[in-house]
Amino acid sequence: MSSNPYEYHNDQLGVQAAFLFEGRNQHEDSLCLIGDRGLRHRIKSGKICRLRAQGPNTPLLVTWLSLPPQWQRALIDRFGEPAKRTTEGRFVRHFIRDTRAYDFYLTYKFSDGSRINEDHKIEEYTLNASVLNTLDLLYRKQKSTVIGMRGTPNSMVKNGNKTTVWDICAAECDNFKDIQAHTLPSNSAALRRKLREYKNEGYQSIIHGNWCNKSARKVFSDEIELLNNLFADVHEKPTATEVSRRYDGFIDGYVDVINNATGEMYNPADYPKLSNATITNYLAKWVNKAGTHAIRSGNRQVLMSKFKLYHTLEQPKYAGSIISIDDRQPPFEYADGKRAWFYNAIDLGSEAITCWVYGTTKEGIIDDFYRQLVRN
Repeated sequence: MSSNPYEYHNDQLGVQAAFLFEGRNQHEDSLCLIGDRGLRHRIKSGKICRLRAQGPNTPLLVTWLSLPPQWQRALIDRFGEPAKRTTEGRFVRHFIRDTRAYDFYLTYKFSDGSRINEDHKIEEYTLNASVLNTLDLLYRKQKSTVIGMRGTPNSMVKNGNKTTVWDICAAECDNFKDIQAHTLPSNSAALRRKLREYKNEGYQSIIHGNWCNKSARKVFSDEIELLNNLFADVHEKPTATEVSRRYDGFIDGYVDVINNATGEMYNPADYPKLSNATITNYLAKWVNKAGTHAIRSGNRQVLMSKFKLYHTLEQPKYAGSIISIDDRQPPFEYADGKRAWFYNAIDLGSEAITCWVYGTTKEGIIDDFYRQLVRN
């Protein structure tokens, strides 16, 4: 087996996946950086880009540029630098992933103390910073070359058309999206403004302005989940005063709260004080009744009908395991002003009507229905 993990495909540098994962089909020189299933999950979620699918005698390739920087370092330490191709575009040849940007976004804190807690956003911001670095470098080099040849950077001719050094570099930056899907503007003027902001403000200029609002919304939903677990053992609907008193006890460390779904014990240090308006909204919102309604009412049917959406219920896998029984009175008259009553039984697994009876009154056919149900 070849011990070179690098391979070019469609003019893009790729790495054989067998050199990365640990599993049944790993290469004998694999770095075992991740499990087989973990790598497939990253490829499926788009965090690592697949360059070529696996086939007979054809190993799976992933793009070099999509690999985390620590993986790239490990590959270089073990197998050396990948050989460059002269056919690569200038942007690809000059592109270097900015590891300092990655560290910046990984540890960045907003004014409320929250972090960027989505890996794909950290990768997106890191890639955008790396692309802007490359764009700035390429523009300065090209501009210097044109000036050295006594040309004018803002007035050039390429393929018979008038253009500028910046427009050429901006077009190459946009074409680079085919290799690395960055989210920088395609418009030349907008891209120039973005680069200017980046050079003036640094890494922070790339962070989307709405991120703080999104973070705040998530924190609020976490508080609601905590409150539902805080009152899961209460038989009566709590008042605003009781909510405030018990929540303050949790914040002060006198009350322990456990997540009923995961068994996790909540940490008071992760939660802020709640205002009276927040508590009032919590009690008024119908979706928050679900957390305590079952134990307060003791009526499972009411709980299911109020809070369990029908499309969230799983259909039975086997015919005959569950049947649904209901009465119906179709809008058809067998005499003037008189309609027949039906009792039907539907098998929820096969969705077939397995039993039915009809008569002039509902009370008169119920015994016949269950008798027929047993016979069937």
